[in-house]
Amino acid sequence: MAYADSAVGYEVAEMAAGARKYARFASRRDHWSMRPRAFTQPHTHPHSHSLSRNPPTNADASNFSFLVAALGDFIENEGNGKYGPLAGPLPDMTSDTEPYVKLQTIYKRKAERDMAALADHLSQRLAAAGKPAHTVPLEELAIFCKNIRNLQIVSTSSYAAEMAPGATVHHEAVMMGSLEPASPPAQTPVFWYLALRALNDAQLGGGEPTAEEVWRRLSEAKEALQSNGMDLSALTEAHAQEMLRFYGLEPHVTAAIMGGAASQEAVKIITKQYVVLNSTLIYNGVASTMSVLEV
Repeated sequence: MAYADSAVGYEVAEMAAGARKYARFASRRDHWSMRPRAFTQPHTHPHSHSLSRNPPTNADASNFSFLVAALGDFIENEGNGKYGPLAGPLPDMTSDTEPYVKLQTIYKRKAERDMAALADHLSQRLAAAGKPAHTVPLEELAIFCKNIRNLQIVSTSSYAAEMAPGATVHHEAVMMGSLEPASPPAQTPVFWYLALRALNDAQLGGGEPTAEEVWRRLSEAKEALQSNGMDLSALTEAHAQEMLRFYGLEPHVTAAIMGGAASQEAVKIITKQYVVLNSTLIYNGVASTMSVLEV
């Protein structure tokens, strides 16, 4: 863990130095070796900085928007333009009870001061929008501070926009997927994503899709992507034929796996915990491969 507060850093450093004198430490050498980390500046997730730049804070804005705005104020003031509040939890360590509790107290005091400063910025933001200070509950503020270094923004395209006729494939996502070939390469998940897109386009075109029609659309996408320097040589007409071979089938084993993955992501959204997948999950039951494409 790290501190922006130099006084706190010195306090932790003194404890680490004192570890050399205490026989009750199980591993004095480990504690002394961690001493430089007391002076290491903390950091927030890169997304935290991008999130905290000009979020909407009008009367209709969400609590999260106000929290992010307050975070930006904290970073610019108490964080010297770079650092966020201390989360608070003490990392695991080998220690006797007394020094561990003392160090835990140092972390807790620093985290409480940081949360109080963030609360002040939050109150100012809420007041500027004409909203009362209790709009954001203390519990929500505490959870926000505890997860301050895990903030991310996930902006996915809608299924309708992704699968609409003539919609372009996200070249960067396909390129990243092609850089992780499966064994054999023909089973690479991104190839099946392209094949599924081709099948969907053929279906939307009217009539019963054929392997020839799916391959025509797939080869057009392949040609366009290869013009950008991608190696899609393992993507062949066999992928189109496979689309038609299992067309409309839903094997119960594969359906169970995909249903489990979908329900897990639904729980994340409902409980507002953990980061959801962004944005398309491709599972290949034949090769037992799975990949997430940010399309």
